[in-house]
Amino acid sequence: MHRWRGARSGRRAHQAASERWLNPPEWIDPIARQIDASDDFADVPEEARGLIRRSAIMAMAARDPELKRRTLTNLYNERPTWLRLAHRELDRAVLGAYAAVDAEGGWSEDWAQVWADSGAGQALAADHPQAARRAEVDEAVLANLLRMNRARSAGGG
Repeated sequence: MHRWRGARSGRRAHQAASERWLNPPEWIDPIARQIDASDDFADVPEEARGLIRRSAIMAMAARDPELKRRTLTNLYNERPTWLRLAHRELDRAVLGAYAAVDAEGGWSEDWAQVWADSGAGQALAADHPQAARRAEVDEAVLANLLRMNRARSAGGG
């Protein structure tokens, strides 16, 4: 079970890092101060104030030309080092979690290496040094998931 917690922890860390990239505190905090100086949201029910305040901050941030370029698409197109490392760690944690619950599958955390250059689900050029190994790993992962899903649907897991 600790392997699944590792995967969840890796996912949370990845989400936090992505949020910092999408909405850098050094850019968002000054906007938040502007919003706070202009409105205390006293006319909003107390239980909704935080959400309304956050919405006002994000609405103002959306008009900032620099922040407009901070999209998930652009983040994944840029694939900064911290994102590649976070994905590698998350991929290894997920593979380790599957290995812990599915001995039959021959799962290996080392399989994560084949996704390091482009990310899982992204094609590699046929002449890429990892292309053949990547095809093997992708096939093994898909075969394992299919086998596990069939066993689960048949009531065997």
